[in-house]
Amino acid sequence: MIVLDDLKRHFRYNTWANETVLKSLPSARIPPKALRWMNHIAACEYLWIARILQHGQPFAVWPEWSYEECRRQILSLAETWPAFLSSLTSEGLSRKVSYVNVKGEHFTNTVGDILTHVLYHSAHHRGQATADIRACGGEPVSSDFIHAVRSHVIE
Repeated sequence: MIVLDDLKRHFRYNTWANETVLKSLPSARIPPKALRWMNHIAACEYLWIARILQHGQPFAVWPEWSYEECRRQILSLAETWPAFLSSLTSEGLSRKVSYVNVKGEHFTNTVGDILTHVLYHSAHHRGQATADIRACGGEPVSSDFIHAVRSHVIE
């Protein structure tokens, strides 16, 4: 069973982790693959909100944004998620959402399962961005959930 308060907490972590990894991109020499992963994270988070709300696809899933545009989108998501989640009820988590994926396949999932997927999808690609930062000689920061808890970034 998915608990709404837990989801809200995990999205606070997700927001912090996205911002943290993005800030760790070296400003002088941004690893292109790492920026590509962060762009994908932001675009897909917007895509899933749009699917839940039954809106059209807002962005391509692999946008080629600059660092500054990616930063704007990540910061905007930091406002979008809490607003969306505050309007959601526990019962709303079980609402079914039908959508068509980027391959043209039709699916139906619950809001709760979609939101859980968003969290795991973003974490997966943050890991890829972190690996690319390290491969380019950068020093990635810790964006682990437990680190955020220990540091009191999230309660």
